[in-house]
Amino acid sequence: MLYGWMKSIVIYLILSGILINLAPANSYKKYINFFMGLMLLIIVAKPLAIFFSFGEADVDNLMNKVNSYIDYNPEVSLGENYSYYDMSLEDSIEDTIRKLGYDIYKVAVITDKNYKILKCTVYIKKDDLTMTSSSKEEIKNYISDVYNVEVDNINIVSR
Repeated sequence: MLYGWMKSIVIYLILSGILINLAPANSYKKYINFFMGLMLLIIVAKPLAIFFSFGEADVDNLMNKVNSYIDYNPEVSLGENYSYYDMSLEDSIEDTIRKLGYDIYKVAVITDKNYKILKCTVYIKKDDLTMTSSSKEEIKNYISDVYNVEVDNINIVSR
């Protein structure tokens, strides 16, 4: 990205020099300089635009990059087996937590090739006011004990 930005500035400088020298009269040079100044502002400000325009499409792009990393990482796989084993594992955890009396939205797990749970995320509903920190700890401890997952790898998120 930085290389492309610097390349744009160099091309701009070359083209602006050519345009100014090819101007037929001095009266046109002020208009060319004005236009080229605007172009320079756009080129310089382009990398800053990423800070001001982080929309839904950017989040989707970021998630695609994360998913491609997961697909190519040898320790983590969301391949063919994900659709059956991981979904049944998520459903099992979700049902068990509901039987404990908690109203949750969804459970997501990431497993390695040996089907060991690397990460588990429990999504609770935002309007669930009964979910306290002790409730969250109880859910984490339950998942940790039953599914042999480190407590640090279990996240409880309100959705």
